[in-house]
Amino acid sequence: MLICDLDTSTAISAFYICENKFPDKRTVIACKDQTADLKCETGVIRIIKSNYGRLDQNTCTDTPSDYTFCTAGGFGEDVKSICDNLQECRLPKVKKMALTCDVDSSTAISAFYICENKFPDKCTVIACKDQTANLKCENGVIRIIKSNYGRLDQNTCTDTPSENSFCGTKDFEEDVKRMCNGRKECSIPGTAEDQIFYRFCDESPKYVYVSYVCEA
Repeated sequence: MLICDLDTSTAISAFYICENKFPDKRTVIACKDQTADLKCETGVIRIIKSNYGRLDQNTCTDTPSDYTFCTAGGFGEDVKSICDNLQECRLPKVKKMALTCDVDSSTAISAFYICENKFPDKCTVIACKDQTANLKCENGVIRIIKSNYGRLDQNTCTDTPSENSFCGTKDFEEDVKRMCNGRKECSIPGTAEDQIFYRFCDESPKYVYVSYVCEA
């Protein structure tokens, strides 16, 4: 929406600087029917930027695209929420999503990330359906590093490898932090409520994943 005469000539302008940040960042790109795997041999993932759509003319297409600024709203936040503070993360395959450009254009998933040497003493707990994730600190109190209800790999809590390894639940991590941070013990059921809003999930079995440290 403009605050000027619609007949007035308009322009897009941007003012920016170049920062020498993230010299060790890693890049993964996945075209249609491909997977994008993020991995840190040491440390944990920190997402710098991710996108579903197009960021240039030539990626994932034989014919240069007219679209170089095309995104799916909310995708970057979802990737950061699910992948941050994991050692490995597989992004979802390219699918039709709400885009800011022509849906017929070839699209790609891209992610830029670094590996941070954080939380060497973290504990990890997993609870499948009808199980309970029990967190406990002998010394100090719980500080939640990462929690998710959904899927983060193909094999956990299932006898048949799942095609879906990128599945999360809105607000679950914040709920776990509110419930467990600052306590010496905390229990989280492995089955969440039916009304929870899932992101990128299918009918594959879901589970609770929690990593935490004990702070003095």
